Amino acid sequence: MCVRSDRRIQLIESWFQAHEDGEFAILPAEHATAILSDPEAARTLVYTTKAECAARLAGSCGFAEPVSMVSRYGLPSASDAALLESLADRTACVFFGDADPPDILVFAWLEQHVPIQWRGVSDAVLLQFGHRDLKAISIPMSAAEKDTVPLLNDLCPDFRKLLGPQCAAILERGFKVELEAVLQC
Repeated sequence: MCVRSDRRIQLIESWFQAHEDGEFAILPAEHATAILSDPEAARTLVYTTKAECAARLAGSCGFAEPVSMVSRYGLPSASDAALLESLADRTACVFFGDADPPDILVFAWLEQHVPIQWRGVSDAVLLQFGHRDLKAISIPMSAAEKDTVPLLNDLCPDFRKLLGPQCAAILERGFKVELEAVLQC
């Protein structure tokens, strides 16, 4: 886990608030986080913004079982962070998400709270699922997403390492790759 930075947490939260457009979402507290299977019993906890796709990816990753999944679209809630923090000393936490600025920032926010591994869209995942032509599965970013890319160096300094050189290059050209395209879900 990187050293916790309250400044980084605040910057990410402020960015989501200022750019809430469907891509950068902050769901109201009354919008429940989906929890699949018992997180207290899990050896691996998957946090995702895309539950419908993450189950397919999780099955091919060889995680220590049992696996629990926590899913919330957009910025995690304070209760999501509290749940992960309560389990972090005995459960491996991983993140599944898109190779796009909102999901990279969600990961960066979570990383400020718990040790968590990026297992979202990356060069390795593309290779695992046989995708060689990134142009065929990449889509243009929204204006807000494009505006975010220069901030990733500060808010998630290791994003290029997490994504791999090909996915990072696609991102820096104004395109993104979503789990749905990679997994065909």
